[in-house]
Amino acid sequence: MRFICIVVLLYGIMYAQSYKAYTENMPPYNYIKNGKMSGISTDVLKNITKNSNSIYIKKVELYPWKRAYKKVINTQNTVLYSTGRSQQREKLFAWVGPIDSIRVGVVSKKSKNININKISDLNNYKIGTITSSFVEQKLLKNGLKEKNLDSFISIESQIKKLISGRVDSVAFSIPAICYFLIELGEDLKDYEEIYLLGEAELYFAFNRQSDKDMINELNRNINKLDIEHLSKTYTLSN
Repeated sequence: MRFICIVVLLYGIMYAQSYKAYTENMPPYNYIKNGKMSGISTDVLKNITKNSNSIYIKKVELYPWKRAYKKVINTQNTVLYSTGRSQQREKLFAWVGPIDSIRVGVVSKKSKNININKISDLNNYKIGTITSSFVEQKLLKNGLKEKNLDSFISIESQIKKLISGRVDSVAFSIPAICYFLIELGEDLKDYEEIYLLGEAELYFAFNRQSDKDMINELNRNINKLDIEHLSKTYTLSN
């Protein structure tokens, strides 16, 4: 019996596909803590692949979002997370999820006294965004002019611009904005959400050439996972 188990285990390892994962700094879902990739999505990825005979994650790398996005589109055996799923992106990837749903919006200093009644009003301000992000794409799709977006690869840099007044607001995941404001010593009471862009469901975006049976297996695994319980171990201070 022991021999049979060893053979089965080795067979699974031999035929499991090695994947490289790419992610960005977006707490509490994916971020570096004590020199290691951490976060809710990182833990979910570990959980849904650890007992799979189809896939194992060889490495997780933190990349600028635009670079990681293009890498996964053009490279087999890769996965990108945490990724907002949209009609624009639907055919570019094979999707596993959802992982969770997040609030996305635009945040400014209260002292700026910005009042937004409709999304086009945002064109009156300079807004910090992350290049090629779901939020940036959503703003552009809804009529925001590119000249009014300060697009950059790092959310932490954009938050620093918000603090110093180099941008009027930042559009991104609300939990991530709050996390970096706290990390940079800011009082959240001095900031406000001036416009809600909505809720975005987060997914693992696999290269579209990924094996369909593997994708189906991972979707079954994620549906069995108690993500709500897992996410309780993360707070904005983690």
